[in-house]
Amino acid sequence: MQTLSAGISLFLAELCLGLILAGIHRFAPQDKCTRDWALGMLLTGIGVLIVTENGGAPNSLKLLAGNCAIIFGGVYYWWGIRLFHRRSRSRLGWLIAAAFFLLFGAQLAAGASLPARSLLVSLFTVLLLACDLFELVRPRPEPSTFGRRLAISGASVLLLIYLLRLLLLVAGQGGSLTRSSGTVDVIVLFMIPMVGLLLIGAGLMLMYFERIIADNLRLASEDALTGLPNRRAIVGAGERALAHALRYREPLTVAILDVDYFKSINDRFGHDAGDQVLADIGALLRRECRQPDLVGRYGGEEFCILFPHTDRAAAEIAAERILRAARSYRSRQDGGLTFSIGMAVLEQGWDETVEWPALLKVADQQLYLAKDAGRDQCRCVAFRHAGV
Repeated sequence: MQTLSAGISLFLAELCLGLILAGIHRFAPQDKCTRDWALGMLLTGIGVLIVTENGGAPNSLKLLAGNCAIIFGGVYYWWGIRLFHRRSRSRLGWLIAAAFFLLFGAQLAAGASLPARSLLVSLFTVLLLACDLFELVRPRPEPSTFGRRLAISGASVLLLIYLLRLLLLVAGQGGSLTRSSGTVDVIVLFMIPMVGLLLIGAGLMLMYFERIIADNLRLASEDALTGLPNRRAIVGAGERALAHALRYREPLTVAILDVDYFKSINDRFGHDAGDQVLADIGALLRRECRQPDLVGRYGGEEFCILFPHTDRAAAEIAAERILRAARSYRSRQDGGLTFSIGMAVLEQGWDETVEWPALLKVADQQLYLAKDAGRDQCRCVAFRHAGV
């Protein structure tokens, strides 16, 4: 009865986590990882419930169904982790599931002993947990998160427990899952695995929500088309860069860049072609600017560039480099590009009360002077005080 109670508790815990993830998948069906995690949790919980309810009886159908559900659930856990990290499902999962079904079925048909069957289940469980840990700990470009560390902790706990059980079974000292009724056995075989499964489930859900929050924060400051910082981000960065320049008496250049006759590209080739050109311009500007420079899309076909530690001479060199790159650009419609650029340079002798909007306004004025002078050029002025 103690074993069955523990099995029911584990089933209910997995059921609750699985239902939560199933609900998440319903509202975000494009995220296949939540579907696989929900299936993994539900299958694992059902499998444990069937095995413990069977109570060690020689019921081949229940034993096959319960243990296969546990292993298949482990496969879905692994697939979900792979999908979360934008990797495809591995065919190895199908091979693991099929191999277990055939081997366990053969054991039942041959009348294999309970320790022999437990050994097979433990082997496949260890294999799947090792796959989970490999996916969780392998190096990723994004920083490690609390949710990821929680999932790693849960998988590690389960792996250690099943490795211990595997060693005991190999040594002929392992008790069976279904015949353990002592308090210590129930704690080792049910309570600790339950903690591990809860840690994994909570960790996976946290990983999912951490990614959503990170994506939302990124989208709030990133232009979706070009991948550059958007207007909100560039204003914040500009204010910080200006404060730094004023504090340390360093030069700073702000540039506003506008694509000449961009409307004609949309009119002739359509907005999709125009979007592609804007994306190409974003890549071009990143390529032509230095690593410390900050390039952002200010709106429409306007871009803003911050050049820290850059005086007027260096700013004009940078502008000419960008203008040459634009002239050599060819779109998919074999159309060239030209830019008009306005620059405001904060140099020695500035007014320490200058604010970002004033500096940007001067750069914008220079942009319109460049357009009035015929486009495809840069106008640059030193910003020395509240006026120019």
